Amino acid sequence: MKPKTITTEYLTLLKLFFLTLGITYIATGNLWGKINLDADLSDTYMVIQIISIIPLFLLIATLVYLIREGIAGYRRRTPNLIMIAVNLALVIDLYSISQIINRMPGQAQSAHRHFYSHPNTIDTHFNFIPVAQQALPIMAIIFMLILVITSILTGKNWNVINNEQPIS
Repeated sequence: MKPKTITTEYLTLLKLFFLTLGITYIATGNLWGKINLDADLSDTYMVIQIISIIPLFLLIATLVYLIREGIAGYRRRTPNLIMIAVNLALVIDLYSISQIINRMPGQAQSAHRHFYSHPNTIDTHFNFIPVAQQALPIMAIIFMLILVITSILTGKNWNVINNEQPIS
């Protein structure tokens, strides 16, 4: 690994992090993407603080590296390892968020389970628990398949000399 490659990839990740900071600031109104969700369950009232910057950064980094390395043919070692590590972290994060949502008390389809974005906006609510219970495992499976496919392509092209054509 050349120091130039490591520096380039470090700067790429830093740019993606600042892009994520900008997106979360625009979407949530604060820099780190902290969102307070007030959960009105059937017999309990919970306030959950969610930091949305980490999954969003992992998602953006995975997609950017997937496109970059797809164009490069999955032949560069350092970017491929970064892509695999970021994708693995995204799969773990999606799975853990899915487990947290699935373990919440009460029935998922309960009419009393609503999440509010702020206590002052009680009239605008959306019951996102059933949607999240279905979407998060599907997203985790999709990104796990992407992880397996990119790992196979990286391993296939690991020992290829730069001037040789890969065996088809």
